[in-house]
Amino acid sequence: MKRRTLLVAAAALTGGDPFKTTMMAWKYTGTAFIIPFMFTLHASGMALLLKGVSLGEGAWVIATSFLGIFALSAASSGWLFRRCHVWERALLIAGALLLVHPSLWSDWIGMALLGGVMFFQKRPAWA
Repeated sequence: MKRRTLLVAAAALTGGDPFKTTMMAWKYTGTAFIIPFMFTLHASGMALLLKGVSLGEGAWVIATSFLGIFALSAASSGWLFRRCHVWERALLIAGALLLVHPSLWSDWIGMALLGGVMFFQKRPAWA
C-alpha cells in the first residue's frame, strides 16, 4: 500500500497519470524481481555468491545471469540498439528466461536468441 501511495504522489508531483507512472515503475523494477530466483533455481545459483563452485563455473553462471538480466531489461524497456519490434521483444524475453535457467543447453539457446536479436538490430538498413 505504501509503494502505491508513493507512485501516486510521484505522479501528482509531476502532473502525470498515476497508471502510466505505475507501469513505468514496473518496467524498470520488473527485472529485479527475477534476481532472487537465480539463487534458488539450482545449486549452481550459489555461484552468484561465489560459494561452493569452481572459478570457471562461477564465472559462467555470473556471465549468463548478467546476459539474462540485460536481455530482460531490453525487452521490458523495448529498446536494445533501437526500438524493438514485438517479435524481437518476445525473443528477448525467451532468451532472458533461458539464460537465467541454470543449464548449459538453455544458456546456449538463450545466447543464440539474444545474439540473433542483436544481429537484426545492428544490421545495415539496406540489408
